[in-house]
Amino acid sequence: MPYPYALIDLPSFDFKGKSSLYAACRLSDMKMGQLVTLELVVDEARFRARFVPD
Repeated sequence: MPYPYALIDLPSFDFKGKSSLYAACRLSDMKMGQLVTLELVVDEARFRARFVPD
C-alpha cells in the first residue's frame, strides 16, 4: 500500500487465513512503512475494502 505512515491493526480485520505484518524500510529513500502478507484472496479483498489510511 502506498501509505508509508499508516498504522495497520491486523486483528481488527478478522481474517480467515494466516496473515503477517512486517516493518519495512525502502532503502532508496529510507521511507518506513509496513508490509502485510495474506494467505487467502478473500482476506486480500477484505483488507483492500476496509483499509483506511490515517
